[in-house]
Amino acid sequence: MISHTFVLLAVTSGSLAQLGLKLDTQLDGGWMMPSSGYASTTQFVLNDEIKADGSYGSTACGMAGWAGPGQKFHTDGPGKGPGFLYAAINQRAFGAVNGPGWACGKCYTITPISDADEVLCDQSLTFEICDLCPVGTQNFKNCGQCRGSTNTAFGQEFHFDIATDAMNAEQYATFTKGITYGSNWKKVQFELVDCDRSVNPLFTTRSWGCASGCKLNNALDACTDATTGKLVSTEVADHYSGLHKKRMTMSPVSSLDK
Repeated sequence: MISHTFVLLAVTSGSLAQLGLKLDTQLDGGWMMPSSGYASTTQFVLNDEIKADGSYGSTACGMAGWAGPGQKFHTDGPGKGPGFLYAAINQRAFGAVNGPGWACGKCYTITPISDADEVLCDQSLTFEICDLCPVGTQNFKNCGQCRGSTNTAFGQEFHFDIATDAMNAEQYATFTKGITYGSNWKKVQFELVDCDRSVNPLFTTRSWGCASGCKLNNALDACTDATTGKLVSTEVADHYSGLHKKRMTMSPVSSLDK
């Protein structure tokens, strides 16, 4: 497959689909919206950040709730949710500062790859981006990439943090079958696709939030470098979202393994 990169201010996954194209899009300010590639994964508890009924918290996309009015889900562990597939994505691909990013509401099919480099097609699931993978003290290596040459703890260019408490038991068992490093995949294959609203419901947002068609937000002039943890110029790096730095996704071990 030939890889193309275009410098654009705005492009929608829908317009790409209409053209039958899968393009990696280099966005204004250095952000990268990947159409396909390889990544690593960790897990996080969405209910620690935002309550399912919308009564508390929000994500970097402004996600206010992930359940209908009055609904309560068991969210006390992996695979004990309603069967929704949500994920956060690393800084370079998120696409905004201090608010919702370009990736909010986009959906990616994620396919695990075994240690023997076998693509586990039967374990593919489609996840909707609802958050920025947090750039905190122990998260730089997985979540804080500013340059394409900076890889995650597992040597991948991109990273997904999976909201496992929103998954049901079958989804969780399918996605994690054969996993060998805690609860994390060292390598997955991903592709930008249309969302499946049966498992990727369009989440409600705060007034400042965004679930689809998010605009670029280049408010800050620096990004936190994944290697050094220091701010670097946007002339050589992407921007940095200052929200949600406190949620910790252990690198490379998932926070659920602590």
